[in-house]
This record gives sequence, structure tokens and C-alpha cells, in this order.
Amino acid sequence: MIEYKLSYEKGPKFSETIWLDVETNLPLRRIFSGKVEKEKIQFKITETYANITIDPKIEAKLFELPK
Repeated sequence: MIEYKLSYEKGPKFSETIWLDVETNLPLRRIFSGKVEKEKIQFKITETYANITIDPKIEAKLFELPK
């Protein structure tokens, strides 16, 4: 798990936590949250990752422009 916080003087505050698979070092989950005091806004975004493929084979046809 990696966690960090980011804040600005008199500005928004953000935090992020990322969980990594210890065998592959690929992300499993990410939670990003923040608070903007001035506008009274709070948010939290959770992402869960599955079926990540590294260097997949992609057909060249996918990059052809339509005629």
C-alpha cells in the first residue's frame, strides 16, 4: 500500500491510497479523495483494477483510418 497527501496553503487537500499486488507490482485498487474548504466540496473516488494486460498484441488494422 502506498499512501500520500497533497495540500496547498489555503487551498484544496487531496489524499491517495494505492494497493499493489506484491507479486506483479500492478495496481489492485486506488482511492482518491479531496476536500475544497472554500467551496465546501468533498469527494471520494474508488477504482478497482482487474484483468490488466501488459504489452498486449494489437492488430495493425485498429490503427487504420477510415476511407
